[in-house]
Amino acid sequence: MKRLIVLATGIDGSPKKWNLLLKQLKEEEEFSGSDWLVFTHYGSWNLRALKTFFTHSIETLSLELKAEIEQCWIESIASGEPYEDVICIGHSVGGLMIRQAYLVAAGAYPNIPSSEIHWTEKVSRFVLLASINRGFEPENFLVSALVNFSSVTGWLPSLHETVQGSAFVTNLRISWIRYFSNMKKPEPVMIQVLGTQDGVVKRTDSIDIQAFPNGVQLDIPGAKHDDFYYPKGRNSEALAEWNLRYKLLKWAIFQYDPQKSQLIPTELQGNVTVDPGEHITKTTTVFIVHGIRDSNSGWVGQLEEQIRMRTNGKVAVVRSTYGYFSAFNFFFPWLRRRNIRWFQDQYSYRFALNPQAEFHFIGHSNGTYILGESLKRVPAMKFKRIYLAGSVLPREYPWQERFDLGQVEELRNDRSCWDWPVGLLCSGLRGIGMKDIGTGGFDGFHFDDDRTEEVYYYQGGHGEPLAQENQTSILAFTLDGDRTRPSHLPEIAQISAKFQWISRAAPYFAPLLLLLVLFIAFIWVWWIFQGFVWNSLAFWLKLLISFIIIYLAYALAKTG
Repeated sequence: MKRLIVLATGIDGSPKKWNLLLKQLKEEEEFSGSDWLVFTHYGSWNLRALKTFFTHSIETLSLELKAEIEQCWIESIASGEPYEDVICIGHSVGGLMIRQAYLVAAGAYPNIPSSEIHWTEKVSRFVLLASINRGFEPENFLVSALVNFSSVTGWLPSLHETVQGSAFVTNLRISWIRYFSNMKKPEPVMIQVLGTQDGVVKRTDSIDIQAFPNGVQLDIPGAKHDDFYYPKGRNSEALAEWNLRYKLLKWAIFQYDPQKSQLIPTELQGNVTVDPGEHITKTTTVFIVHGIRDSNSGWVGQLEEQIRMRTNGKVAVVRSTYGYFSAFNFFFPWLRRRNIRWFQDQYSYRFALNPQAEFHFIGHSNGTYILGESLKRVPAMKFKRIYLAGSVLPREYPWQERFDLGQVEELRNDRSCWDWPVGLLCSGLRGIGMKDIGTGGFDGFHFDDDRTEEVYYYQGGHGEPLAQENQTSILAFTLDGDRTRPSHLPEIAQISAKFQWISRAAPYFAPLLLLLVLFIAFIWVWWIFQGFVWNSLAFWLKLLISFIIIYLAYALAKTG
């Protein structure tokens, strides 16, 4: 059988580390006559590799891998010996690359046409060696800072694309499950090989692989993230460990059948554990995400309890976990975006647990921002019904596109007549250039058809729609699609014209206010350094007083 074996290595994909494994595999009778495509992407570290690392995204590298596979495919046809089988192997980030290359070629993304070279139809198995299928989790402040730097500047794109909950990883996981769930023939064998001492990948990170009958995870005792595909040394003990490890890798790459998991070779028994993964049967999942000046309690807990009571615990509830979120935090774009990755990761994780699940969303304030940004970044994310209260999304948010892509089926937007955070803060921030937020939760959205419901105005402030007396209506819409409005809403004529005027004027006054703050800051600094002398007691007193005032103002703002 003419076979193509594709290997996408990890970031530290030095060819020297792979030489022994590849040499041994190529000498095996089972692989005789096979062609090997080794995609090292960074390869040995040099100036070219460094440039690739700093500038090439994982998505770009995946397309390069796809192009190289198709070039091999064309050459095999030209030689008169077309490939009859393809085995895809990926280590660490290479696992994401090989999966993305496959999905793009297969046409799994609605906005990307499938490849005219149908090599994906011949793929019989994916062997993922410690693949970061859920993305990696930043382990410390420095790594988190580098990920944020990457997100803002676009440098080191492989960092922000492969972090846990990134749009790239989330889209890939959801699209992977959807594509193979709809496949009419049996899906390829999918194997994740993971060391029990892997410090990068967790055992629960691969449920999108294990979601299928042909998907499984093999746990190797004692193996770390980067040390199970080459020997640790040349002494007899290291070589004996490597010989056993090699037999396991060969078995996984060529022979293992998840449908016959009991047929583990005698010599490997005790050295490998088969983990079929976890699954849940709950067919509905509701996300409840709070916003600014709020926390994961109060109305969130009340709604969760009511959902459990109404459905006898048959509906899964996912609550936000990021604690109190102040208006001060909301002012800074990088802080209000901080929890988007958490949301995207949770969605893909829940979807992997049960691909047939129906998803709904209940969000308030910054929670609506997290949803809106996630829907734009992850086209594969879908919700049947979305309930928004005190939404901070702009009036021109592209709901039409969300409906056209099938991401949303029904939308309800509840608005309050004295919503200061939306009507004043969001309106003002738009005046200083923050166009990703707006007054959709006060003025309503421009897009409105029979799939949307604008409910206004509640007689109260930012959180009034979520008061306990309104929660029955919220759940009736979310769980049952009941569009009955609360009966106690005031007439539009009763709404304060003064507050509406202030909201409309905020974008014009906000720049002036910002300039005033900057002017005061300039005068303050000038006052501190006036007559500057290092050993002047007056200078150090003014500096100390300034730090105290700034700290107190910061502490007060963080709680506001």
